Amino acid sequence: MSDVDNPTDTENPTPHDELAYAAQLVALGLSSEALSLLDRLAEHDPSQPQVYVLRAQATQQAGGVLAAWVDVRAALALGRRLGIDLHPLQALSDRLRQELSDEIPLLAVARAMTILRRLIFVEKPRAAEELAESLLPHLGAYRPLLLLATGLSKLSRGRVEQAIADFESSVELLPSLWPAAYACGEALLQVHDREGAARAFAHTVEQRRMSSAGFVLSEAEELLSSLPGLSFVAHRFAFDYAGLLHSLDRSADAVTVLEGLIAEEPDAADAHLSKAVILAKRGQLDDALSSLRLAESSLRPDDRRLESDDPLERILRLQVDVLTALGRGEEAEALRQAMPAKLTEGQQAPSTDVP
Repeated sequence: MSDVDNPTDTENPTPHDELAYAAQLVALGLSSEALSLLDRLAEHDPSQPQVYVLRAQATQQAGGVLAAWVDVRAALALGRRLGIDLHPLQALSDRLRQELSDEIPLLAVARAMTILRRLIFVEKPRAAEELAESLLPHLGAYRPLLLLATGLSKLSRGRVEQAIADFESSVELLPSLWPAAYACGEALLQVHDREGAARAFAHTVEQRRMSSAGFVLSEAEELLSSLPGLSFVAHRFAFDYAGLLHSLDRSADAVTVLEGLIAEEPDAADAHLSKAVILAKRGQLDDALSSLRLAESSLRPDDRRLESDDPLERILRLQVDVLTALGRGEEAEALRQAMPAKLTEGQQAPSTDVP
């Protein structure tokens, strides 16, 4: 039995052992087995240059020139910051680049996006930025995705203005790439450009409504997840966008945003409540009262348990205020008297969460 058949005597090989085993597999031309192991190692530690070097060699053996070149560029970007000898890597990069064709295999693009996402996530944004910039001249139609990646890398380094420029370029090249517009809006908020953020979010809403599932959009959404807090969540986004519009004295537009959320989630009690608050401030008291009653009827026991301040109490108090403002004092007083019982009611109801 060879060493390749039995790479280590230990039950739990270390990453170093597995890397050495992968090198043996590559040396023997067993590219399929090597790639399976190296993919796992790259996921476990995306900042290890040697993993990418070996995977590039295995990928080249399997005929994937562009994907191999992507890995070499990743190794160069990481190795440059580790003080290792880059000459062999640069020579391999140059050889592979001479073999590149006009065809852009989807596997190579997916590999590039995965590496970029992982590098940003593990706080290697300078390496991610260098990798993305080196790929820009070679990935043609996927340039908007790479610009999104460079923007996210710069944003994570605090280079907000430069990130905004990349996001704007991405959207200009591919207007349907709403994740780039969303990232741009979030970055604009960091520089206190609320009007610009509102325009970016409006574009996000419009393009997201018209979008259909596809590789580029899927990869763009995945890239957003590389920065904590930037992952797109429709429910949270609607509230943030509505709040921004309300702060800009565009309360009618804020109500429209909340109504869009309600259309998608009719039982979103918090959306009904927020809509009621804005309507009440606009003096649309009857509509506010209707929204408050919808908020009360759609509020679930779990919603109350998850909030530090009981949302039902806020809903009921606002109903009292609105009824009073409408001149319906008797109803307001009756509700005020009934509040203690309503607040106690259902508090011990079992959770509806499914384990």
